[in-house]
Amino acid sequence: MSAPVEAGRRTASGLAVMTLVRHAAVVGLAGVGTGILVGGLGGRVAMRISAIVAPDYVAGALTEGGNRVGDITIGGTLALVIFVGIFGGALGAVAYVIVEPWLAVAGRWRDAAFAVIITAVAAPGTLTADNSDFFILRHQEINVAMFFGLFVAFGLLLPRAVRLADRKLPLIDPGRPVASGVGYLAVALVGLQFVVAFFAQFFVDGTTDGPPNVPVGLVLGALAAVTIAVHGRRLQSRTTDWLIRVGSGLLIIAVALGSVRTGQSVIEILEL
Repeated sequence: MSAPVEAGRRTASGLAVMTLVRHAAVVGLAGVGTGILVGGLGGRVAMRISAIVAPDYVAGALTEGGNRVGDITIGGTLALVIFVGIFGGALGAVAYVIVEPWLAVAGRWRDAAFAVIITAVAAPGTLTADNSDFFILRHQEINVAMFFGLFVAFGLLLPRAVRLADRKLPLIDPGRPVASGVGYLAVALVGLQFVVAFFAQFFVDGTTDGPPNVPVGLVLGALAAVTIAVHGRRLQSRTTDWLIRVGSGLLIIAVALGSVRTGQSVIEILEL
C-alpha cells in the first residue's frame, strides 16, 4: 500500500474516532446544562414548593441535607446546582451515551423513551423511604410527583439539548481531526471520572439515598460493554445487527428491574 493511501486511511480513522469523541463531549456538556436547569434550578423550585405545602410544625426542621425547611440560602442553592445539577447532569449524560444506540428504534418517541429509561434506572437512588425528608415534609404524594417529574423532565430535555449542542458546536476538521478535537478530547477525558461514579451508585453503599441497586448496575455494565462493541464495529464498517439485538434485551431487563425498584420505593414512601 502506497504511503499516500496509508496516510489517507489513518486520517479517515482519526476523523471517525474524533467524531465519536466529539459526540461524547457534546452529550456531556448538554447533560451538565440540562442538569443545572432541571436538577439545580428545578430542584430548588420543587424543594420550595415542598416547604410551602409542609405542615407548619416542620418549619425550621433540619432536612437530610442539613438545611432548614423554609430557608432559601445561597449556599444551599449552589449545592443544588453543583452536586445535583452538574454532577447529576453528568451522570445522566453517561446513561445517555450508554443507551443512545437503541433510542433510534423508538423513532420520534426516542426522547420519551429516554425519559422512561433514566427514570426507571436512576429514580430509585433518590425516591426512597430511606430519605427522611419524605417523612419530615409529609404530603408524600406531592413530593413524589414533583421529584419523579424532575427525572422525566431531564429525560425529555437532554436529547433535545444534545441535538442543539451538536448543531451549534464546531465540527471536527477532516484535514486535522486530532488538532481540531483537542477541546472535545479534554471534555471526554474529564467525563471518564463520571463513568466510574455512574456505576458506583449501583454497587457502593452510601453513594445514593437508597440501597445500591446491584442487578441494574450489572445489566447496565453489560450494556455499556455492548455499546462500546457497537461503536468499535461501526468504526470498522462491520455489521452490528446481533449486538443491537443483545443490547435491546439488556436494556429491557434494566428498565424492568429499575421500574420494579421504583414502584417498590414509591409504595414505601406513600406508606410513611
